[in-house]
Amino acid sequence: MMQNKSHTLQNIALDEMCRKFWNNQRAWCQTSLIKYLFSENTPGFHLSNIDHIYYTNEDGEEGEQDILEWWHVNSYIAGLLSEQWEPILKNNYGIWWGRCKNSPNVYVDEVIEDIVRGVYKIDPKVERRP
Repeated sequence: MMQNKSHTLQNIALDEMCRKFWNNQRAWCQTSLIKYLFSENTPGFHLSNIDHIYYTNEDGEEGEQDILEWWHVNSYIAGLLSEQWEPILKNNYGIWWGRCKNSPNVYVDEVIEDIVRGVYKIDPKVERRP
């Protein structure tokens, strides 16, 4: 079954909104730096400084989130990510998001899509293009 043209345009628009939203955040990847600071036991860089590092799955079992990348972010995006229960490291040196996905572009992460949908009040029926 063929999608109608306006629905397809909405899909493309959602993709583009996610890309622009993330690119406007002025975030940068600092994984190597943060891993080094953790390994050196630098004050402020400890698991206890990370909000939402632990999760509870649908079976009630707890676990530690598997952080693959550390992104330096501003307080606005950190607040939005925290609302989505994403790991956030805050200390006197800055704020970092502990990204748990490893797709090549951050803006394709489901959490970014969820944030964009909330910020721009996008209809949940609109999907991203395949």
